[in-house]
Formats: sequence, structure tokens, C-alpha cells
Amino acid sequence: MSGNSMKHSISVILPNYNGRHLLEQNIPSLLEALNGLEHEIIVIDDCSPDDSVQFLEQTYPEINVIKSDVNSGFSVTCNKGVQAARNDLLCVVNTDVTFTPDYFTTLLSEFEDPDVFAVKGDIINYDTTIEQPINTDRTTLIYYRRGFLRFDTKLPLTSRAVISGDDAQIVFLGCCFVCNRIMMLQLNGFDEIYSPFYWEDADLAQRALNSGFKLIYLPEARVYHKAS
Repeated sequence: MSGNSMKHSISVILPNYNGRHLLEQNIPSLLEALNGLEHEIIVIDDCSPDDSVQFLEQTYPEINVIKSDVNSGFSVTCNKGVQAARNDLLCVVNTDVTFTPDYFTTLLSEFEDPDVFAVKGDIINYDTTIEQPINTDRTTLIYYRRGFLRFDTKLPLTSRAVISGDDAQIVFLGCCFVCNRIMMLQLNGFDEIYSPFYWEDADLAQRALNSGFKLIYLPEARVYHKAS
């Protein structure tokens, strides 16, 4: 990481629904990864019937909790966090993600390029424990055959790559990408037609590429994701 990267500030957006146990498990790793960086954490609670909000208010009073009166789904909930955020970078992350300590410091310098919209790292999926991973979610090529879009699992990206609008790739930004807040607002956040969820991150990536923004795939930035 270059010294100039420290100028960046990060707003972490956590959409939550009934995730008290996941928040309890994963917020410590998030705080460790943010240590030393200017940041804010925003949890948007999507009308959870569990005690998520009470847990956060009692345990992490420094976290900004936004409570929804009705359950609206993933895209709507994330967009509330995007609108509330104040820092120059956003990290939209699911509550079932465990961060590695150097996640943010590894990728911050990529935003010294003003055309970069988002950075996506490797998402290591696991079932029971992070010591027993199932697979790694990377960025992959896509092709069309017999009426379906298909993923070419033989040619995944395995090293840093800059993805622009000319590249024949689909990008799933996934459950923990970091992006430029101003560009996110220019794209109007997630398209709320993708509700309750699914494909909203690929749609966002495609709209970013169509707008001339760049995406970075950086496998050195890693998180662990509990598969479900």
C-alpha cells in the first residue's frame, strides 16, 4: 500500500435481516481490518424480528443503525446505506463475511486511478469453518450456448486484472466489494428491480462498465464467506 492510500475514508454498509449471530461473529474481523483507517459502519436493518438492533445498540454504540419499518429486500436496503454514507469509498458487505486483517489496506491504492469504480477480491466460501474452504469465487469468463449464459470455469482469472467495457466478461462484484461512492451515486446504486436479491451486483458492474468506469479484480484481497 502506498502512503497516499491513507487519505481514503471508508463507509462500510451492512444490510441485515435476522443476522444477530452473524454480526456477533463477523464485526470483530471487520473492525480489525478497518483499524487505523478513517471509517464509519452503517447497518441497515431490514425490519428484523430478532434482536439484531438491540445487540448492536448495546455492544457497538459507535455503529450507525438505520431501522426500516417494513421488509424491503436487499437492493432497497443497500441503497439506504449508500444514501446515508459520507466517506469517499463504500464497502457493501453481507453479514456472513469474515474479513482478513489486510483486506482494505491491500486494495486502497487501486483507487488512486480516478477511473476505478470498484475492486473485487477473492471470496473464499466455506461451510463449517474457514479452515475448510469449499471453493473460491473469482471473476470468470462467460459465454452463450443453447439458450443459456454459461460460466467458463476452465479460465478463471487468477492474478490482478483491469476490466473495462471492451472486455467480454461478466463481473459478480459479490458480497464485499469496495467502490467509489460518487460513482455509485451516479449509477443510482443497485437497481431495485432485483428484489429480494440476485444478479443486482452483476447488473451494477455492467452499468459501471457501460459508463466507462473500470473494475479491478485483485485476488490478494480476500474474505471468507459462509455458504448458504
